[in-house]
Amino acid sequence: MQSSIDESLSEIVRDYKLETRYEGNLTVHLHNDPDTPPSAPQRRERWKKVRTIGQGGQSEVVLETCVDGGRHFTERAVKKIRLQADSKKRYESELGAIVKFSHDRYSKYFMKSLGWFASSTKLYMVMEYFPAGDLHSYVGKHQGLPEEDCRQITCQLLSAIAAMHTEGFAHRDIKPQPPTS
Repeated sequence: MQSSIDESLSEIVRDYKLETRYEGNLTVHLHNDPDTPPSAPQRRERWKKVRTIGQGGQSEVVLETCVDGGRHFTERAVKKIRLQADSKKRYESELGAIVKFSHDRYSKYFMKSLGWFASSTKLYMVMEYFPAGDLHSYVGKHQGLPEEDCRQITCQLLSAIAAMHTEGFAHRDIKPQPPTS
């Protein structure tokens, strides 16, 4: 399944793929560091699962922490999707949208993708982690929102939807929880 996903992806989506190895319970990504000579060894980032932060029918989202070699982020969210042969187009579409809207010009609307990788049974989408949680959790903790916060959130949400529509994308499942299925 993994190689068939890679072959059909656009070049820009393939460029977001993380070179990945496993060392015990750690996920290791190898990076070519632009600040070092081409002959320098690849920089290694080692990540360890902390806990599950979301779960859906076909996927799970876990919080991971960088235990060695990280440069920009110390925590990240990783969405793990069980691969199914009949859903290849959906995976390709989701990866394409995530990469598209990870561009800096969309940063005020969308979380940033930090890359993706795959095994023979799972697709892993790596994203920024927001410690404050999702909107659903935030509203629950605060037992509602002040009117001004509602206005600001609604404007941001409508602007994000407009940006997606301008680029020819539609979102089928808008809800206050992050997508996990």
